[in-house]
Amino acid sequence: MRSEDGDQGFPGNLDVTVVFTITGSRLTMEYYATTDATTVINLTHHTYFNLNNDHSQTIRDHELCLPNGHQFVKVENNGIPIAGAPSDVKGTAFDFTSPRIIGDALSEKDQQLTEMDGIDHNIVISGEAKEMRTVGSLYCAATGRRVDITSNEPGIQLYTGNHLPMENNGVAIETQHYPNSPNRPDFPSTLLRPDEKYYSKTVYDFSVVA
Repeated sequence: MRSEDGDQGFPGNLDVTVVFTITGSRLTMEYYATTDATTVINLTHHTYFNLNNDHSQTIRDHELCLPNGHQFVKVENNGIPIAGAPSDVKGTAFDFTSPRIIGDALSEKDQQLTEMDGIDHNIVISGEAKEMRTVGSLYCAATGRRVDITSNEPGIQLYTGNHLPMENNGVAIETQHYPNSPNRPDFPSTLLRPDEKYYSKTVYDFSVVA
């Protein structure tokens, strides 16, 4: 796909290829891009997960674990990150460093939950830059279904379906760079130059736990 120079205000002709590969119970997403002028790029997807048999049920009973998610980015009520470094998740609704039921987190009294009517925040995933790292896992005890996620992206946008027609009917775990990175030199850069190649990879491993 080509995004022409000036499309949505962005410079450069950006050529993008996305490859989806299914191997057994593994789904791999790979993004490739090149540009002929320096631009910014932050590609992701908006897949929702609901591991219940009956999708009229919510994901509030799902267990989420983000072992490398030690920080999160606080936002204003418009979703734009506030000034300052990412915050420690310890003692907040955003602490999934150990397995935690999503509904328990959403039930906490936390001003950041109020700002976004739930969780719609960037979680920092620690690891070496551009190297594959463990993002985490999502598990539904009612069905035994589990998905394990790895990626070379430095963060995820965690969204608990706060504004879906049925609230909390799915959870999105979007591997990406931090929001508003072009305006935040303290965040990992999203610049792509003509002599560079953009590459992003995310792997979802699906299983059933007996």
